[in-house]
Amino acid sequence: MDDGAPTRVCSSCTQQFARYTCPKCLAQYCSLACYKVHNAACTEHFYGEQVGGALHGQRAGEGDAREMRAILERMRLRDATDPTDPADPGAADSDASDEGDERLQALLRRAEGGDISLEDLTQEERAHFEQLMANGTLSRLLEAEEPWWACVDPASLRRRADGQFVSAAPRAPAASGAVPPFSALAKRAPPAIFRWVVMDLLLAYVYVTRLFVCDMASDPADAASCLLQVSASLGVRGHAAFPSAAAAVASYAERCAHAHTQTSPGFVAGAAADACTVAEQPGFLSLALHDLCSSLEAGLAHAAKALRAAGGKERLGDLKRAGLKARFVLSWACSLSEEALVALCVDIRGALTEEGPRLLPAAERADSAAADGDRPRPRLEQGLRIHLHDNRPRSDDVSGP
Repeated sequence: MDDGAPTRVCSSCTQQFARYTCPKCLAQYCSLACYKVHNAACTEHFYGEQVGGALHGQRAGEGDAREMRAILERMRLRDATDPTDPADPGAADSDASDEGDERLQALLRRAEGGDISLEDLTQEERAHFEQLMANGTLSRLLEAEEPWWACVDPASLRRRADGQFVSAAPRAPAASGAVPPFSALAKRAPPAIFRWVVMDLLLAYVYVTRLFVCDMASDPADAASCLLQVSASLGVRGHAAFPSAAAAVASYAERCAHAHTQTSPGFVAGAAADACTVAEQPGFLSLALHDLCSSLEAGLAHAAKALRAAGGKERLGDLKRAGLKARFVLSWACSLSEEALVALCVDIRGALTEEGPRLLPAAERADSAAADGDRPRPRLEQGLRIHLHDNRPRSDDVSGP
């Protein structure tokens, strides 16, 4: 609040002298009513900056996400409170403004210090904030993160002697280390329907990458758990085989509907369209398989200690088997000649082009086609995955679905 005599006109009503200053943008206003008018737009901008910063610039750990949610929820509660006293409206304006300014500044200081958690909220407050996240109120303020396959120039790809593709582009996934020759893993080539297993892995990889806003490294254990849920090839014990492309796509759609990974038909179809984009370049398919292996290995490394402590030996075995399966597929892809790898990509693209649109309901497909052309894209507000874990470890954080 300004101490001296007011010298500027209220930025909201432009009719009275300003007596107070917004702590977020330093705009000046004259009363609580004008502050509320101004604060609606100001707070929305603040939401976008803070959530965007938490997702894209502050990947220190799960604690960052918890801290940001507490800040945003407290701001919402403050904005929803009307402390007006009919007996003394002038005093209410001043007191409410001072209290709101001090509270916001305190919250910002605590956020910077990293000492805010969801435990500061009541159960009702948590439920309301989770609803804001679920219905996309906050995620719509974010710009969708571009996946690496939309940023990497295909001309930057080169194939190494061991069959792996690498790229010097900053966003390109790194090679996943030495890959054993396929001849050391199997005595004969897999059957033709094995290509649908590759497509199943690609669909799961793209879907979970989008689900984690292109940053599975933010929570490797949960990302690996989601990969096993979406891909039957990874998640089913034993060998999953798809007799046709339609069966593989149907399995993908069904497993995406699990509570642990559920988003929307538009998101499911959009991720399938992204998988088709990846399959346009044999090198991109190879990089996707590299990154899938790396993500599963990182998930296993992060979850192993907690799983052993919780007695989750079966889940630990599932993660290990999934990593071996992904390595097997990667080794097979690396063993293919250039012509065979191109043919594999053509088959996957053709299958997704034919089967992918069926993932989207007819009405929604028409709307998406009108807005985006023939290929529906994932919608961030339907699939944004932000973790709302407590500070204490939970069994479902490590054991997965």
